[in-house]
This record gives sequence, structure tokens and C-alpha cells, in this order.
Amino acid sequence: MPANRLRRSLTATIALPAILMGTATIALLWQSHRQMSETDWVEHTDRVMLLAQTAKSEFLAAQNALGGLLISPDPGDRASLQDHFDKSDQIVKQLAVLTADNPVQEQRLIALSGLQNEWLDATRAADSVHTDNEKRELESRANAIGSNVQDEFGAMSAEEERLRVVRDARRDSQYRILTLAIPIAALILGSA
Repeated sequence: MPANRLRRSLTATIALPAILMGTATIALLWQSHRQMSETDWVEHTDRVMLLAQTAKSEFLAAQNALGGLLISPDPGDRASLQDHFDKSDQIVKQLAVLTADNPVQEQRLIALSGLQNEWLDATRAADSVHTDNEKRELESRANAIGSNVQDEFGAMSAEEERLRVVRDARRDSQYRILTLAIPIAALILGSA
């Protein structure tokens, strides 16, 4: 009889705390992993938003270069227009890779790329226009397409901002759970 009592006592004092500690460790590691994953997603969204703003800025610079080209046909303006357009286009391609997990953003980028190419095609006529009416017509057509490009960049940024808010809230929730779970696990283990 005393041997059984000793066995039970040892089991209660050694095995139970070890099981509780193992369970708490697994739970904390899992929660920590979830928090790191959410942080990675927030950082990913921040990167997408930064690239979208950079691409938009490059496209705006290309639009400004078109304005300069229509005022005076300087080959430097044509080169500047092409350079800024190419940078914007490259960034849009990077964005397509980064947002491949989001079908809505992927479709938006396909539309955006098509609009940018349509805008570039419209600007190619700038070298052959000579009258003020032709220049105004070209500028009006390019501005209309450019406005659609800007709208797509705006919609993309708004969607990414929405995703960031959701992901950031989940990350904060994971952080709160983790900061509450550690002291609770310590109390449970301390009382066992």
C-alpha cells in the first residue's frame, strides 16, 4: 500500500507539472509562430503599398514628361517619359508577383498594365503631332487614360490598406493573446 501511495504522489508531483509545462510550451510556441506569420503578412502588405506608390509616382513623372514633350519636342523628354514609364511598368510586374495570392489585386494589375500600355501607345503619336489642336487632342486622350491608371493605382492602394488594417488587427490580437498566455501559464505551472 505505501508503495502505491508513493507512486501516486511522485506521479502527481513530477508527471503532472511536466505535462502541463509541455502543453504550455507547445501552446506558446504555436501562438508565437502565428504572431510571426501575421507580422510577415503586415510587412508584405507594407511592401506592396510602397511599391504601388512608387509605381504611381513613376507614372506621374511619365505623364509630366509627356506634357513637356508636347510643349517642346525635346528628345530628352521622350527619353524621360520612356524611362519613367519603364520603371513604373517594372514595379507593376513586381507587384503582380507579390499579389499573386489575391485574385482581385491580380486582375486589377492586369487591367492596370493594359491601361499603362494603352497610355504609352497614345503617347507615341506625340512625335508626329504638330498643330495645337492635335496636341490638345493627344493630351486629352492621354490624360483620360492616365486618369484611369491613377484610379487603378488608388483602388489597389485602398485594397492593400484595407488588408493591412485587417492583418494588423490580427497581429495585435495574437500579441495580446501571447502576453496574457505567458503569465497565465506561469501561474498554472507555479500552482501545480
